[in-house]
Amino acid sequence: MLTRRAAVRLAVLAALAPLPALSGMGGEGLVVYTLRDGEVLPEDGVDVPQPVGSLQKPFIARAWAEGHETGDPPRFRCEGKTCWLRAGHGELGLSAAMAESCNEYFVALAREVSTSGLASALRDAGFTFSQSVTAEDAVGLARAGTTVRITPRALLLAYAGLVRTEWPARDDVRRAVLEGLGRAASSGTASALARRGLLAKTGTVPVPGSRLATSGWALALDSAGRSGRLAFLPRGTGAEAAQQLARLDGHVDEGPAGVRIALFSALRPSRVAVLNASGHPVRVTHGAERSWLGPEATLTLTRDLRLEDGLYTLSLAPYGLVRHVRGALDVVVGRGGAPRITLTTTPRGAVEGILDGELPTGSPERRQELAAAVLRFLARGPRHNTADICDLTHCARFVGLGPAVVWESPVRARHDGLRPLPPALGDAAWEAALLRSRESGPSLFTGHCGGATLSEHAVWGRGERGATPCLRHASSPNPYSRTLPAVDLEALFRGPVTALVAFEDDGVRRVRVEVAGRPERTLLYDDLHSLLAARLGWDALPAPPDRFERTASGFRVLGRGRGHRVGLCLAT
Repeated sequence: MLTRRAAVRLAVLAALAPLPALSGMGGEGLVVYTLRDGEVLPEDGVDVPQPVGSLQKPFIARAWAEGHETGDPPRFRCEGKTCWLRAGHGELGLSAAMAESCNEYFVALAREVSTSGLASALRDAGFTFSQSVTAEDAVGLARAGTTVRITPRALLLAYAGLVRTEWPARDDVRRAVLEGLGRAASSGTASALARRGLLAKTGTVPVPGSRLATSGWALALDSAGRSGRLAFLPRGTGAEAAQQLARLDGHVDEGPAGVRIALFSALRPSRVAVLNASGHPVRVTHGAERSWLGPEATLTLTRDLRLEDGLYTLSLAPYGLVRHVRGALDVVVGRGGAPRITLTTTPRGAVEGILDGELPTGSPERRQELAAAVLRFLARGPRHNTADICDLTHCARFVGLGPAVVWESPVRARHDGLRPLPPALGDAAWEAALLRSRESGPSLFTGHCGGATLSEHAVWGRGERGATPCLRHASSPNPYSRTLPAVDLEALFRGPVTALVAFEDDGVRRVRVEVAGRPERTLLYDDLHSLLAARLGWDALPAPPDRFERTASGFRVLGRGRGHRVGLCLAT
């Protein structure tokens, strides 16, 4: 029998593990198709086109995104007149509408897209149809003779692609869709699945020849899009199909899922050396080649390869940066010769590396609070197409096992000694953090709230509009000022910058950049922050700016706080 401690660990880590491999027939005629490593099983029926109803809705959002280069996804009010929920859903944005599968919202969204745009997005995802597609058809409210269909294989692969592949022009819309799919699994139409970290969607379709009977579909994916299941319930609803699918969830793959972390995302090293500090040989794979890296042996990364799970010391030239990490390393060498490195580590390894990066000297209580927030953050799904998170403040400052470094300049790091950091959490604290992550609480965190916490909507133009105030810094704005030299701005924006203006639009903080002879640009904080960092360093814009002042040498930017100021404030 499991001890209570082991049961808690298994229950929470299972939420981050890959989906169980289930297939074939379930209870009461339930048919389940399973996606694993690009393969869909069983073969029987996997290539038969079928109507799937509301499972088409993410691709309506794709069609809208491709037809709207700018602007936030609209908000609509559902009155229940043509929606499955007769009472209506009220006013909804894209993520909430996806979670609740609101018909009225998606019909209204589809009507903002041309018929050809709807057809193109559905066809690209693998759907087939016999006539031109109306807004109602795109939502799954089919007319006679115009039923939109897709095979189970194509549907699972389309959703996996939705999770794993960024949209070239409007990836912010894709992220809003993924947020809605996550909410569907936790509190929306697929909440019967009761698993953290899943992305899910349900659909209900009429039974041919019957006026009242329906069949239900439920689709669930892990947050990385690597494994998934599609369930069909011949008589029922999508929500009931999700219930049946949840009942089949009888076991969990051994061990926790890996968290993929893009390392050194802001750097382009000329040379990266990897030392095997594991104390035993580790396997190295390059295509079909297999070799070993012995203990204390060093390998310079000059080609694509994978180093299996181990303890490694990475040295980056010319930056002088050294970092210890534990896990597996995937290396892709770009055309310029700079290796891009992705670490796959355990959830605990990811959390501890973020604790040491974001809150190295915090109290045990504060570190446990942050650990729970990090677990909630990871459960929201991947933020990059090839990794769950990066090691920048765009996601979370991850330092692995250290050592602690001081950046003397944007291109030079200094470290004191090469010893790995001790574990950030003991076993008891880790299990307490796991349990705490199941409770409601923040899933985002920031360096200093500036005396006034911002909402997700205010910083990124999506997500929650409300923010929980930080009680520690209500009267502590922590102001900052920085100078942005005109010569650097001119190089970044390809012309003399004549004005920088901080303003709000529908509660969203933006910066307008006016450049002589060029169209003006409007940037969110993250976009401006990353742009400035490439030339002036990551500290050039510590937090969303309040205002800009013109000076003789350029612009002075004034603001308060550190980080995006959303979520749990980490300043003590």
